This record gives sequence, C-alpha cells and structure tokens, in this order.
Amino acid sequence: MKIDINADISLLSLTLDDAQTISILVNQNRDDLERFFPWTKNLHTREEAEAYISDRIFDDVNKGKWFVIKFRGVKSGIFGIKSIDKVNLTAELGYWLCAEARGRGVTNIIIKSLSGFLARSHLIETIVFRCLEKNSAGIRVIEKAGGELVDAIENDMDIEDKLQKINIYHLKIA
Repeated sequence: MKIDINADISLLSLTLDDAQTISILVNQNRDDLERFFPWTKNLHTREEAEAYISDRIFDDVNKGKWFVIKFRGVKSGIFGIKSIDKVNLTAELGYWLCAEARGRGVTNIIIKSLSGFLARSHLIETIVFRCLEKNSAGIRVIEKAGGELVDAIENDMDIEDKLQKINIYHLKIA
C-alpha cells in the first residue's frame, strides 16, 4: 500500500523487505534514537530489523498499521498507527525520522493527513501520543499538531534516563 501525502512525502506499507534499509537508518541515527527508543538496543543487523518489523506488522493484539516514510524519494523513518480503539474512538500514533528528514515538517504533515483519514474512515475523535518528557523535538511536533498534555505516567522503558516520565498527549480531531 502506498499513500501519497504530498509531492515530497509518501507512506509505504512496512514489510520485511525494508529490513536492510531500517537497520542502516537506525545505525546511522543510533545516538539520537537510543535516547528515546529502547528497541534500538536490539537493532543492529538486517535480521534484528526483521524482528523489529515483525513485531509491528504481525501484532495481532493492537492490529496497528506501519509505514516507511519516504521523503523526497528516500526512505527516512517509520510511522505507525499503533492501535485503534473503536470503543473510545482513539488511535495512537508513533514515529521516528532520520536526522536528514527532521526539522522539515514531515511528521506534522503526515499527522494532519492521517488525522483526517482516521476521523472519516474509523470515526476516531482523538489521536493519542506517548512521548518521553525530555524528548523536546517530539513534544514540539505533538504540540505543533495541536496535541495537549493530559497525563504523565511512570517510565518502564529500558533507556538510560529512567527517571523521566512518559507524557500522554491528546489531539482532538472531531
């Protein structure tokens, strides 16, 4: 599946064929990514990238939909609709970008486009984001999209700075 967001940005369904590219991107951006994403500790090789991808695309519990972000023709990160809760009318989104694609509004453009799609096709009213409290770049993206801090929970992730909380943001779309 391919979703053209605009002339520069498209989303391609994440597949096991993306493993080599994902391992290269993670290794090139490891210093930034491992501060906020514990899975990076277990992703160094193509085989480990296959496991990372499998955990997402074959998740029968959350039934998320995961994409490779293509920016100006180059695979540049991952974007996921991590889960859709049809009872509470929420969807949780998650993403990461390589350094070359950051600071260009890519994530906000995708969020705006997918928010409208989720509201129309799944009757979603609220987008949920989880972001570590020291991830200032991630927080800026969420706040620029219109997300508001609604809660902070204890951090149980395996990262260096375990004292920071996980902030929960809601973006009302309906």
